[in-house]
Amino acid sequence: SARAAAAVHQGGIDRGSRTVVPSYQQPPAWCRRHRHRQQQRRRGDHGRLPWPRLLAPAIRIDEPADWSPVDEALGSMEQYDWLVFSSSNGVDYLLRRLFEIGHDVRRLGGVKLAAIGAGTAERLSDYHLNADLVPDTYTAEALAESLVPYAEGKRFLLARASRGREVLAEALRDAGGDVTQV
Repeated sequence: SARAAAAVHQGGIDRGSRTVVPSYQQPPAWCRRHRHRQQQRRRGDHGRLPWPRLLAPAIRIDEPADWSPVDEALGSMEQYDWLVFSSSNGVDYLLRRLFEIGHDVRRLGGVKLAAIGAGTAERLSDYHLNADLVPDTYTAEALAESLVPYAEGKRFLLARASRGREVLAEALRDAGGDVTQV
């Protein structure tokens, strides 16, 4: 439009033509710095977004009411072959808990790491961890399809949302894997 062209010509961006409405809540304070760094890398200019942002959460991301299943799983990581993350929030919460109970990333040294997508793999890299498996398509079905060849006789720890779908767990169990979800 002429208005947008004029704004760009004047060294700015037409901020009136677009509003971004993310469907997530404000991240917890402990992970804002990671998200800030990630947003800066995406923008490339280390500046502000060129359009207004309106927060309109569609889901709530929060700590579990009871950490004991997570603590138990983290305390016995040697029994798992794979640790599977279905979101970058899962990475943040699980690893933060790992540190809170007195462990460090060496506790994960014996397991392979799987991430549902590039964003989740990038979040792992924020903790100096590399995903061993990231599917080309970022869905639970694609992650399941990628892990099924490794499933028979293996133990999987799935770090997932409490209301997430069962697609991944069911596929791994059907393929002979032993699955624990936290």
